[in-house]
Amino acid sequence: MGVVYKRKDSPYWWLAYKKGDRRVREAAGTKSLTLAREILRRREAAALFSDQTNLKYDKKEITSFIKEYLDWIKVNRRPHTYRSYNTILKALSVFLEDRGGIKYLNDITPKTLEDYKQHRLAIAKTTTLKNHVIVLKALFGKVVEWGYLTSNPAKNLKGVEITDSKPIRVLAEDEYRYFMEVCKRDFPKLYPMFYTFIHTGLRKTELLSLEWGDIDLERGLIYIRPKEGFLPKGINKRAGRAKERVIPIHDSLEKVLRSLPRKNGPIFGHFSNNMPRRLLIRITKKAGIKGLTRLHELRHSYATFLLNKGVDIYKIKELLGHSDIRDTMKYAHLPTAYMKEEIRQLEDLA
Repeated sequence: MGVVYKRKDSPYWWLAYKKGDRRVREAAGTKSLTLAREILRRREAAALFSDQTNLKYDKKEITSFIKEYLDWIKVNRRPHTYRSYNTILKALSVFLEDRGGIKYLNDITPKTLEDYKQHRLAIAKTTTLKNHVIVLKALFGKVVEWGYLTSNPAKNLKGVEITDSKPIRVLAEDEYRYFMEVCKRDFPKLYPMFYTFIHTGLRKTELLSLEWGDIDLERGLIYIRPKEGFLPKGINKRAGRAKERVIPIHDSLEKVLRSLPRKNGPIFGHFSNNMPRRLLIRITKKAGIKGLTRLHELRHSYATFLLNKGVDIYKIKELLGHSDIRDTMKYAHLPTAYMKEEIRQLEDLA
């Protein structure tokens, strides 16, 4: 008989049960005792019939599981992740309805998911399709983890080569100065937000979630940490907690922040999801800066400015909040002229 129990180093319930001659201990991935017990029941049933391929001991409708999964995402992931998963899984549901007869989880085969991938490829960019594949793998991983199926139909689903992504556009230093000049002159209320954006390299969600409790002006530090309604990117999987990140600020940024009124809630106010991007485009259009249309490109600009000033790439990694240096390398947009100057130093070897 299996048991559900708690561990001191995790907020989740854990399961202990027998699978053949082996004792299994694993996280249930939920803080709900009721759901953990249900997962244990399904695990034990799956273990009992593990010699039969994908035996379905309890029929589960796809629509019902998607709702259950999205409820879990809403509690355990960031709000924008929930919105993204919700959109993608709606598209999957429509596809399955159109095919007819695909009602239960065990009706979905690897071929079904490959057909869905080809269907999306015909109507969407490869960058978008990549996200669909990620969500499908996560969804059916949970299907197996929660004991609804014993094999994963998405296990061997391949991603796609991205062929249509737009090149990243970063600000040159003279463009940055003119961008801020135009912003301060023509959009003064937006100036503090965009100045902070470029001088901290924060993600959009991090910037728009900043409150005065996250800033220590006396010590010159900004803290990116979890709070109600906001979970930073970068999860400590063992402890189940988001990692806190500390970003130093310079005197000029401190002065800009001190000029803002103290109020409850987000420092820069509330925005609809796409409004900051629209505001960025208005400023770049006014400044005559072409090609820079995405907020994330300001984060890339921040990283490139630091690199050009000689800051070590591993320090930039920590400032950006990356867990993998390979992610940081994607942010290092060195101008060709800069690289030529570095390569000229090899002439001494000739």
